[in-house]
Amino acid sequence: MAAASAATSPATAGNGVRFFAADDLNFQIQLLLGLCGYGGAEVGEVLAAVDRINAAGAGYQTFVDEFRALSARTAKAAALRQRSGHVVSARAGYLRAASYGSAALTFVLGTADPSAESTVFAQMRRCWESAAALFDPPIERVAIEYEGGTVPGYLLRADRSVRPRPTVILNNGSDGQSVELYAFGAAAALERGYHALIVEGPGQGSMLFERDLPLRYDWEHFISPMVDWLHRRREVDRDRIALVGWSLCGESVTRAAAFEHRLAAVCMDPGIVDVWDIWEPQIGGVFMPGAGRTRSTRCGGNRWYPTCRRRNGSRSPSAPSCSVAVFTRTLLPVGRQWTYGRCVKRCNGSNAPMWPRACDARY
Repeated sequence: MAAASAATSPATAGNGVRFFAADDLNFQIQLLLGLCGYGGAEVGEVLAAVDRINAAGAGYQTFVDEFRALSARTAKAAALRQRSGHVVSARAGYLRAASYGSAALTFVLGTADPSAESTVFAQMRRCWESAAALFDPPIERVAIEYEGGTVPGYLLRADRSVRPRPTVILNNGSDGQSVELYAFGAAAALERGYHALIVEGPGQGSMLFERDLPLRYDWEHFISPMVDWLHRRREVDRDRIALVGWSLCGESVTRAAAFEHRLAAVCMDPGIVDVWDIWEPQIGGVFMPGAGRTRSTRCGGNRWYPTCRRRNGSRSPSAPSCSVAVFTRTLLPVGRQWTYGRCVKRCNGSNAPMWPRACDARY
């Protein structure tokens, strides 16, 4: 197989199976294969895409091109099945199409046309919502009040009754999409008689791509309105609301639970104690005095060219007159984890990033 030629070494108990030499591309394939258990991807489709990418020369451009094309083909087939009345097959196709679109979205900023980001997101979202409409009961798209506006969410119900059931709130991290949370939590909740609420917070999903709102460290200010909303739903057992944080939100939900006491349980996936301890070795140089457009550090085999923008217009990350450093979308190359308007709080102009420990003794 062409995929084997991209591996840095043969598969062994020590290093596992590799699909690409680049860690970030390889991880994305592992993620897609993880979705297969609940229909978010199909093994054969993913491995065939890996072969085509390697044959064309693995990189961000070929990865994005291949998964955009696969998403489009899968969505077209799903639409045909829907018109023919094959609801189950159509739903399955739309789910896979959404997952493949999300995979393409991960690296679109590293391609020759980074402006396609909004288009790729919109196409992915259409596939996810087309699948959502074909569930029984249908997944309900909801708008939840948050700081003078609303945030989007998806309520998945175990049945059509209004009998109060335990409910789990599912949070993505900095780079996942709703279709992935379906496969990594919501589907299992439904099987066990739970309702599930998938929500998009600041820095996630449409809140990022359509509203340009960055992540916030004080996640309790986002979670409490979600609990308020669930308390008004007849089908929710108020005493059995759980909170799950995936990826970066493994830390965020811990912070939220320290302030929001109406939660019956909290699950951290993974259990992050301090995310800065994980990030600092890779990106800490971005925040040191003198960091600018020059190459400063490497992460996951990628080269980083940071540009920091401050409220006062300064591009020096060490400028003491500003409280927030914001990565601009010109950071290259690409992993959504680092590029999209991420905020790092600072105390009195110091260089100590907060995420959120440095300035909040309550954390």
